[in-house]
Amino acid sequence: MKLLIDCGNSRIKWAIFSGSEIETTGQQSTQQARHSLTDIWAYNEKPEAIWVSNVAGERIAGTIVEYAKEHWQLPVNFADVESHGYGIKNGYEICSQLGVDRWVAMIGAWKLTRSACCIVDCGTAVTIDVLDQSGQHQGGIIFPGPYTMRRALSSSTHALPEVTERHVELLAQDTQSGIATGCHRAVSACINETIFSAMELYGQMPCLITGGDAEMLIPDLAHRFSHHPELVLEGLAVLAESVK
Repeated sequence: MKLLIDCGNSRIKWAIFSGSEIETTGQQSTQQARHSLTDIWAYNEKPEAIWVSNVAGERIAGTIVEYAKEHWQLPVNFADVESHGYGIKNGYEICSQLGVDRWVAMIGAWKLTRSACCIVDCGTAVTIDVLDQSGQHQGGIIFPGPYTMRRALSSSTHALPEVTERHVELLAQDTQSGIATGCHRAVSACINETIFSAMELYGQMPCLITGGDAEMLIPDLAHRFSHHPELVLEGLAVLAESVK
């Protein structure tokens, strides 16, 4: 049994990997997890190994390393971005600049599809990546997610309020709904346009979507998406399985 951990900017998710499938066991805000993991993993049995994808910084990495050492006497395997591996090739000129979560998500997507595909991750930031039929990463784009857009409007203007709601309308009749709707539609429009252009170049391909805002965005996406909430964990399972 291996423990898989996906440390995102907003949430930390973890799962148990038995060797055949992953069993999702929970999630927590990254901010809370930075302080203590005892409440999260206190009742988990000792894993054989720990695999982590981390984009949340050194502090959470150190917390995980310290917990694993103190409670389980285990080292932690942190996923690294590579130039190639697991059937795919990194499309960045400087491969280390690609976010490790994107790299691991592409590994998970390739295992699921074994074909050209588009991967959309809708979190604090939205990322879109495209793999061609050979597994070559063609590149991708990054832009703020709906929550980040709403927060940016609030922090950068004098009169606009901070908006936490996610209700979307055709045309809003109050400021908060107008901001929520506008940010939502900006994100969905960018996803639609990017995938439309990618398919013009590379042909029809399966589209996979993950991230905390995925379910909210799917109804407004023009293409059919396969929802994989644990896509990064799926990629981590591939890494964990490769080390016997």
